[in-house]
Amino acid sequence: MPLLVKAIFSLWSGDAALLGATSIGFLLMIVAGLLTRRGIHQELDLSERRFSGRRRWPYRTLAGAILALATGFTAFATVGQSAFVALAYAIGAAAGYCMLYGLDPGVRRLARLNPGDYPAAGHNDEARGVLAAAYERVDSLEQTAAALAHREFRDRLTRIASIVHKILLTIEEDPADLRRARKFLNVYLPGTQQVAAQYLRTEQHAPSLDREQNFRTLLVDIENTCHEQQERLLQHDVLDLDVQIEVLAARLRHEGVT
Repeated sequence: MPLLVKAIFSLWSGDAALLGATSIGFLLMIVAGLLTRRGIHQELDLSERRFSGRRRWPYRTLAGAILALATGFTAFATVGQSAFVALAYAIGAAAGYCMLYGLDPGVRRLARLNPGDYPAAGHNDEARGVLAAAYERVDSLEQTAAALAHREFRDRLTRIASIVHKILLTIEEDPADLRRARKFLNVYLPGTQQVAAQYLRTEQHAPSLDREQNFRTLLVDIENTCHEQQERLLQHDVLDLDVQIEVLAARLRHEGVT
């Protein structure tokens, strides 16, 4: 904010050099703030997903470097400090940024899986690949939904992406569910992504009432299918719990515990 005030006063006084220096420093700091927000949002989003195909960008690391550059440049070009003192200011700004916000962690590691967790997947790498690809398709659905002009379709596609996200979280909690949801992940989800992307292109260039009604019917069917898939996974979890309770009760009776 002091830089913004100084830029306004330099404009008033007609000092072009000072106006340029203060404006550059102010804009660089604004960019650093925007990148920091983007990096925090990215971290919060990816923290919810053990498996993610989304590429991670080093937003906070870049923001810290830009902030250090802005601080050093401001000290040198605006305040008139020497190059050595400006460098010290830059290092101090970078250190303060690291202590307050931290830098981006290393490449996100996929969760470690036990060989028996995915009996139908064959290999852990295959299981991770299936989930990572599914998350990429969910991201694509969300982006397509945001770009749709039709509010009803936008809301329906957003709900579908939300349900699929819940299904993926359920699979992460119980890896055995991957076998039961394999057809849904390998057939229905890619088909939904492809049809939604194609409709978005035709909506922008060749709108049609018949195509709009067909797409509406398809979205309703897909949303119902997603609900049914989620319900089947949840029902299986309940059945597994009932079996475990019966086994435990039988063992307790065998040990003479009532």
